[in-house]
Amino acid sequence: MSHRVRTALTSSLLTSSLSIVSPAGAQAPMPPPAPAPTVAPAAPVPPGPPAAGYYYPTPPPPLPPPTASGAKLGVHEHEGFFLRMGLGFSSMLTKTEGTLGQPDPGGDFSGNGGALELLLGGTPARGFVIGGGLVLHSWPEPSYDNGGTRTRLNGAQLGSSFLALFGQLYFDRTSGGYVQALVAGAEQTYRYEEAGETKEAGLSGFALALGGGYDFWVGEEWSLGPELRLSYARVEHEDAGVTTRHRTLALTLSFSATLH
Repeated sequence: MSHRVRTALTSSLLTSSLSIVSPAGAQAPMPPPAPAPTVAPAAPVPPGPPAAGYYYPTPPPPLPPPTASGAKLGVHEHEGFFLRMGLGFSSMLTKTEGTLGQPDPGGDFSGNGGALELLLGGTPARGFVIGGGLVLHSWPEPSYDNGGTRTRLNGAQLGSSFLALFGQLYFDRTSGGYVQALVAGAEQTYRYEEAGETKEAGLSGFALALGGGYDFWVGEEWSLGPELRLSYARVEHEDAGVTTRHRTLALTLSFSATLH
């Protein structure tokens, strides 16, 4: 092969090689991204009992249903422990037989005074309370009426205490209106003056009472309200073969605070 032919062939080969080489600094194009894998949809839970080896997730327990008013359970409801404290005004009339400290027996005592009460109990059924407690009355310086003659007994005092069992029924378990019945062992103390000397006699017996009122809610479990009670006590005292009897009718209006 002649020198001219070899030179032409070499030049042709170099030109072909340069034509397929990329320019300096250029980058080759990126291949296209691979397609995302296809995820098969979850198989539906078959109806009926669970198949062997199939896992069923446990659902959370249902929430308790709200009350009709939307309030918390036990709030403004008459249930559970019961505590009542009362302070009031009392008016009484006492029929007597063999009146102590008076020359003419068989007169009537009358007077006004105060009253205290402390009642404790529980609620066996919503709205119905049973329990026990102490009720106190005091009528200082009562009047004595015998045969149309009325005398104020200065320095005398008639007091009464009931150790009671009671039942109380609310008309509605969330409202405040109620009626109350009470049965009690009764003690009556009569302090009087005789021949310039102060004496005291104790009379014992039983008592019955019926009342009612309304408790206004002032907190989740506390209430305040008025109460009206009519009570009857029959008590007696015996000394040296002489029996003295008192039959006392009392009307009491109290203002009470109740935890229930």
